[in-house]
Amino acid sequence: MKISHLIGSALIASSVAALSVVASPLTANAANFNNIIGGDSGGDSVVSQFSFSVTDNGAGKTLWKFKNAATPTSNSASVIAQIYFEWAKPVYALSVSQLNSGNVGTVNFSTSFNGPNALPQNNSINDLAIGATNPAPTKGVNLGETLGVIFNSASANDIETAINEGNLTVGIHVIGIAAYSGKSDSYITTPSTKPVPVPGLVLGVMAAGVFGGTRLLKNKKKVA
Repeated sequence: MKISHLIGSALIASSVAALSVVASPLTANAANFNNIIGGDSGGDSVVSQFSFSVTDNGAGKTLWKFKNAATPTSNSASVIAQIYFEWAKPVYALSVSQLNSGNVGTVNFSTSFNGPNALPQNNSINDLAIGATNPAPTKGVNLGETLGVIFNSASANDIETAINEGNLTVGIHVIGIAAYSGKSDSYITTPSTKPVPVPGLVLGVMAAGVFGGTRLLKNKKKVA
């Protein structure tokens, strides 16, 4: 195979890898949600059921998907009734563009709901709140259901950075926890210390590939 063909193939592969990193959605899984320190701890057994993802939706908007992924069993019964947001810097502020975008199940959320104005067990998380319309158990995010919300916001990558650095906090209030005798509990995202791969790393690999290919071409000419 010609060296020029090899370099071309490397560039294509590196470009595809870069696009994959850029296009991958931000996902906050169970590890990102924790019980609030000092609050009740009976709901720890169901925290792994809840997750959310954030993807860019164009024109300064992001699409958030909140899920209650557990299978319907008596021990996992629970409902996300309200979701709260708090940001440390104006650049990370959120405003609702569209609620109930691509919901799964009987979910229906609103900015006007019967519930607390701040996250129970942590009243400082109150910059924005959305909640299930009455009755909350029916319209909340039950087992296997999903709530979709489009926000006016920073990009998904910026949101990921804000959450990892503790500049944006998301809290959920969960009710009807069967494993907790039907009681409620609250969970929040916490800063992450795990390094997050960035597109710049891929671009660096691409540059290294091009540099290495150029050296190979020079060495080939010298030998010839």
